[in-house]
Amino acid sequence: LTDVPGVKDGDGVVRARISAAETRAMMAAGVVAGGMIPKVEACLRAAEGGAAALIIDGREPHALLAALRGAESGTRVG
Repeated sequence: LTDVPGVKDGDGVVRARISAAETRAMMAAGVVAGGMIPKVEACLRAAEGGAAALIIDGREPHALLAALRGAESGTRVG
């Protein structure tokens, strides 16, 4: 959970899903920067371990519950 709606691409659009390769490329290009880097790195580690890895907006009411129920929200990484 974080205070942004998800991972944004170079055009500022929140991506519903990004692969591990896309995530690393976005970090290398500076599209993913600052405080988002530790979040996506944690997601990459989780995904490599077989877990679902999501970045979702914790400011939204019941965001975690909705994500656990399968709602399309935020960004799935990996």
